[in-house]
Amino acid sequence: MNNFWVKIISLAAIVAGLIIFVKFGMKKLDDEINKPPQTTISDQFRKDNEKFRPSEDELAAQAAANEQRVSVPKKKIEVKADDAKEVAIEPAAPKVYRKLDEIEDIQAQRLLEQAIFHRKQSRLGGMGVKKAVEICREIIEKYPQTIYEEKAKVILGSLPDRFKDRYKVTNDEMIITD
Repeated sequence: MNNFWVKIISLAAIVAGLIIFVKFGMKKLDDEINKPPQTTISDQFRKDNEKFRPSEDELAAQAAANEQRVSVPKKKIEVKADDAKEVAIEPAAPKVYRKLDEIEDIQAQRLLEQAIFHRKQSRLGGMGVKKAVEICREIIEKYPQTIYEEKAKVILGSLPDRFKDRYKVTNDEMIITD
């Protein structure tokens, strides 16, 4: 008689174990399936390139400034707001950059590329942050009112807060983007 009850209890334990295993095993499988794709370092580098490197339009604006062919239209647009009153809105003027000669332009491009390189290196383990900050500050100091200054500020704005505090990056030295 004892042998019969031992078999029943062991069978119940096996069934309970299978139910628990299936329940938690399926939950883990669902978590694996529904998990968002992991961002790789190459994906982050691609995003950095898009954010830190000047676009073709920005480079064209800088080139136009270098050739002194920049014209800023001053045109007002009248808009009626709920038939209450007329509001004058000025369109956003295109950014006007400071003129750089050819050598300065090449030097600024090289410094920006170095800053981007060191910012990417800093993502791999903290190496290169100090150098990136130094180069960005050099760009901001030597090439104010240029696309290169703007991109250097974006790089400084992309640093984690602990590095901003460590290297005393001020709000004037950075542009924070998402």
